[in-house]
Amino acid sequence: MIIPLLLVVGVVYFITKGIKNDKAETEFQTVTILKERFARGEISEEEYRRMRNILGE
Repeated sequence: MIIPLLLVVGVVYFITKGIKNDKAETEFQTVTILKERFARGEISEEEYRRMRNILGE
């Protein structure tokens, strides 16, 4: 009885951990793209700061 319960808890844990990691990776990639656009001069400093604040960094 306890082994199936532990199995279910383990599966749920790894699924939620994977979802959190995907979100963090997506946020990192978004900020990286924003920094690259600023470095290339595609956006101004004001736009960069505004977008960064929107992203919550």
